Formats: sequence, C-alpha cells, structure tokens
Amino acid sequence: MNYIRRFFLTALISCSLLLGWVYLLGELMPEEPAEPMWQESLRQLHDLYRVTYRQSRMTQQQATQADADSLHSVAVIMRAIAESERIHCRICQQAIESLGDNAVAPTISETEVLTSEQVIQQKIAQKQTLNQEHLPQVIEQLLSDNNRYIARMLTWYNANNNYHILLLKACQEGNFTPDDAPAAKKDRTTAYYVCPTCGHIEAMELAPYCCPHCMTSRSKFVLFKHP
Repeated sequence: MNYIRRFFLTALISCSLLLGWVYLLGELMPEEPAEPMWQESLRQLHDLYRVTYRQSRMTQQQATQADADSLHSVAVIMRAIAESERIHCRICQQAIESLGDNAVAPTISETEVLTSEQVIQQKIAQKQTLNQEHLPQVIEQLLSDNNRYIARMLTWYNANNNYHILLLKACQEGNFTPDDAPAAKKDRTTAYYVCPTCGHIEAMELAPYCCPHCMTSRSKFVLFKHP
C-alpha cells in the first residue's frame, strides 16, 4: 500500500510540474499576431472618416467667407452642410469604435483661399466621387462582413450626400448675387433644419414631423438661418 501511495504521489507531483512548465512556456513565448476582425471594413472606414473630417472643416470655413461676401443664403446652406458632415464624421467614428478601433483626426494643413464658386464646384466633385466610388465600396464590404447595422448608418450618409449635391448645385444657379443686391432672388430658402442623429437636411418650411431616415423627432432638429 505504501508503494502504491508513493507511486500516485510521485505521479501527481510530476503532472503538476509538467503543467506548470507548459503554462510558463506559454506565457514566455510570443503570441502569433491575431488577424484583426473587420480588417478591410476598418481600413475603408478610416479613409472615409479622414475625408469627411476635412470636408466638414473646409465647409465651415467657407460659410464664414460667404458671410463676409454678403452671400448669406449660401452661408446658411454651407453651415447646414458642415453640420451634416460633422454628424457623418461622428457616424464614421462610432462605426470604427464599434469594430474595436479608434478614429484619429487627420492634420489639417493651410489651403489656398478660394472663392465660394470655386469651393462649391470642388465640393460637388468630391461628393460625387464619394457617392460613386467610396461609399458603395464601404457599404458593400460591411454587408459582406454581415454588419448590417453600420451599413445602414452609412446609407444615411450616402442619401444625405446626394442632397448636399442638390443644395450646392442650387447655389451655383444664381445664388452668388449678394442678398442685399437689387437682383437678388426674393424666394431663396434661408433656413434649414439638420437632423442631429443622421445629418439629414430639410428646408425649414418643409420639415417633416420626424426624420425620414432615422425617425428622430423634429423637435430635436438643429436650425440654421440667417439672422
């Protein structure tokens, strides 16, 4: 009996030592780098975040310039679009964070001062490129990754971007006359609501009871108008 007891005791100690050695070896050995989840979706979202961040900053600066040029109706549209782009930027940031990463704001360098006409033409081209190339790719990648929630948020971005283009084109069609000039159009829309959840823009007099995209109540919309 003593022999059997010693045998089992020796086996137990040996197994404990072996398990301890295996654990220690696992702690000391470097782990294989794990393949991050949503890698391609994250890469595309980071690119979209940087583009949107720069657009929002540029639009806000141009609104100030439009006011200085007495293009107040243009400035109102620019401020509404800048707010919508800021919300799109936040959507991209939330999407990146929900996939386990952090969004880093890009460095904004000094740019050449452009006229309102030049900036609007440039922004229309940028937004058309976003809608035709970047956004469809990101949404398609998210759907293939089975992340329909984030894909839905970016469809808001895509729809709003289309409306931004329409507003900017309206600015091109005769809205560059200063508001106090005799030839200025008297029927210009000078007040817009922006949905704080998805960035949807609506003319104040046409604002629905709630946002048609995300169902946010009109009472929460942000108003932009010329004083």
